[in-house]
Amino acid sequence: MLVWHLTCWFLVLVARESEVFMKNPVLFYGAILVAVVALALAVYYIIPGIYHPLTTTPPLASHPTHAVAFFILAVICVIAAR
Repeated sequence: MLVWHLTCWFLVLVARESEVFMKNPVLFYGAILVAVVALALAVYYIIPGIYHPLTTTPPLASHPTHAVAFFILAVICVIAAR
């Protein structure tokens, strides 16, 4: 019973916080836009054979470190948009 009560309290708290975030549409749409761009850059940097700027290694090679960094940025932006 106590676990159920705490779970319901947590859900109400999360719902209240999400209402506060949704009152700022600039933050929501901005985070979604950055997430889409970061996801596109993650895919771009994982494909070999395409010139990749901002790299110190051969620019035509695949760069998984850059891809993972941009993917993590996309995940952070999606979480911020919530």
